[in-house]
Amino acid sequence: MEFPASDFGILGDLSAIAPQLILAFGALFLLMAEVFVRRPWPRHVFALVFLAAAFAATFRSAAYYGTQVETLFSGLLYVDTFSLFFNALIILGT
Repeated sequence: MEFPASDFGILGDLSAIAPQLILAFGALFLLMAEVFVRRPWPRHVFALVFLAAAFAATFRSAAYYGTQVETLFSGLLYVDTFSLFFNALIILGT
């Protein structure tokens, strides 16, 4: 099976780190919402927003299971089953 984003250059490389980007932007959104929203949000709203980001990152990461070993960003990043396992571990840790 071919790596899903191998023909798209830098955008393909960015799609390989999409789960980490989703988690980072989800956390950034919650931090900025806490700063700019006047009324305090209930705790369950924060939990649901970040849980949705974690599910989105999980589904995006699951798209790469079963792919070949691929190097991205001119050899700086490898996507293989070992890296996907630790990706899933990080997502579960959040």
